[in-house]
Amino acid sequence: MVPGTYGTEIDPGNIGLTSVDLAEFRTWLLRKCQAGTVQRKFASLRAMLKQLDPVLLSSIRMPKLPASAKPAPSGWTRTERLAILRAVTSWSSRQSDLHAPDLDRLPGIIGR
Repeated sequence: MVPGTYGTEIDPGNIGLTSVDLAEFRTWLLRKCQAGTVQRKFASLRAMLKQLDPVLLSSIRMPKLPASAKPAPSGWTRTERLAILRAVTSWSSRQSDLHAPDLDRLPGIIGR
């Protein structure tokens, strides 16, 4: 790193994180972001501390993170979902009939 370009280098001895700091950061993030974003931010913090100061990482208590919402289970395979998406996007919104002409090209999906 070139001195003066991005400030001073991070000195592992000067990292003064505590469990309270991390809990306050988590609370602030939860007000601003969704659960998945909070998990990614803390994963980045963990990775940084693992590289810079593994002793500090093992000595502080990481706050409990919220569970991110998982997508609902689907009865369709990935291939079938993509085929349905292609058929719907190729279907012109100006068509006057209510039947999508491309649904006949989806073998085995419609006749479940």
